[in-house]
Amino acid sequence: MLYTPSKYQQAIFEAYKKTNKNIAIEACPGSGKTQTLISLLGMTPKTKKVLFCAFNKSIATELAMKVPEFVKVSTLHSLGYKTLLRHTNHKFILKDNKTFILAQKYVKYPDVLKNYGEKMFYTMMLCKVIDLYRMNKCKGEEDLKNVLDAYSIDTGADLIPVAVKLMESIDRYNSGSFKKDPQMIDFTDMLYLSDKLNAEYFDNYNIVMFDESQDANRLQLSIIEKSIKKNGRLISVGDSKQCIYSFMGANSDVFEAMKRRPKTIVLPLSFCYRCGTKIVDEANKVFNVIESPRGQHEGEVRIGSVWDIRKNDYVICRNNLPLINLYLWLTKRSIPCQIMGKDYGTSLSQILKKIDGSKIEDENIKKLLEEKYVELTSKGIKNIRKSKQYISYLEKLSVLKIISADYIGKSEISSAIELMFGDGAKKDMVILSTIHKSKGLEADRVFFMLRKEIPSKYAMTKEELFSEKCLNYVAVSRAKNELVYIDEVPFECKENELENYLSYLNIDYKNLEKTILKLK
Repeated sequence: MLYTPSKYQQAIFEAYKKTNKNIAIEACPGSGKTQTLISLLGMTPKTKKVLFCAFNKSIATELAMKVPEFVKVSTLHSLGYKTLLRHTNHKFILKDNKTFILAQKYVKYPDVLKNYGEKMFYTMMLCKVIDLYRMNKCKGEEDLKNVLDAYSIDTGADLIPVAVKLMESIDRYNSGSFKKDPQMIDFTDMLYLSDKLNAEYFDNYNIVMFDESQDANRLQLSIIEKSIKKNGRLISVGDSKQCIYSFMGANSDVFEAMKRRPKTIVLPLSFCYRCGTKIVDEANKVFNVIESPRGQHEGEVRIGSVWDIRKNDYVICRNNLPLINLYLWLTKRSIPCQIMGKDYGTSLSQILKKIDGSKIEDENIKKLLEEKYVELTSKGIKNIRKSKQYISYLEKLSVLKIISADYIGKSEISSAIELMFGDGAKKDMVILSTIHKSKGLEADRVFFMLRKEIPSKYAMTKEELFSEKCLNYVAVSRAKNELVYIDEVPFECKENELENYLSYLNIDYKNLEKTILKLK
């Protein structure tokens, strides 16, 4: 079936054919951006050297079957790694826990860290900080402090100099000779180490296309810049209103930097072909930037309930806790379902192993929470009870407590968690997902559960509040034909559930503070 390009696509095609300028495309959800890029490739002479940067391996594999043969499709990680292999004499071995290994070798733990658990948490926090240090091309403590502030990460001032010294030790390790043993490398290193090479070592392209630009970081931008020929072109596509991965290192400033490159035209792609017109109107209540093409189906926006959910529906929510309750509620009614997020299930299983005895009791949970409070305080983190780490840990313990009401013993709970969480959409199942996990997904009918959870009451800074708006925008724009709000649920899932549970556990924080003072 032939398709007629929209006025926005026509403008992009004209700029591509009639100018030699870079093009930054601000694309709304469901705007046909992939089809637009493939169409641009169809207009590109075979004599041009073209690189299409895909965001992950699965997208790269899918795109490779759709683009012309002369186009190279690659992830940036693969691009960086292959450049390293060509221009260094080192043999590499992939170790995703490389930073963890070197931290244990080089870091002298503060005296306040008394037990194995505290030291492991401290090391994991260092690994996260080192990742952000590399992704943002930091140079020293001040840069790192600014990055952590931008991402609203409170590590305590004492961890910043430790992280910078660890980075210096890692850089010394990376510059070693490696005559006998291969050099350890992790995924961030594939970019970080290749970025240290001069641009002349990279394959250079006449045209570089980069999708999902709003989720890029500074290190990725640097690799892209080194891959473009002197008079080459960058065609970047992104949606600054869908920047929801800042906690993973994404930086909204990077897409803005692409727009500001010399000789760059910024063009919109504003027609949404995914959502019905009523759903578009709903999304425009968050950010008024989407248009419906002529003849687009109307769609429906309504208030519904969990009783309306059927096979192949999607249910999305701000947080995991309500999804757990819904999963248990649906399975009791023999409705097959799964929660997106295998990694979340793995983290639950790891906490489960720490619980003493064969059952989950309130006293077990109270003990783990108290230990977490002492642990975080020892790291210099302030306002522990409102910190992301403490709230996340409390949520996971609460989830385990909820699951324990339906399954007997740790072994049965562990098996239930394995079935509960997955990463792929399955036919004839209800898919439950947090908004973060729903990015890139779409469905005929989407249920948006407990929208009042947005914005999070823990979002304080301007950046955090903007990110919450982006979450709302992403959630609403997943539906093709029907967007159903679920504002009330028939099971316990109150906004203040975590606070109520804390009160019920009756944790004596004043006594904990005294314990911490004694440890110091």
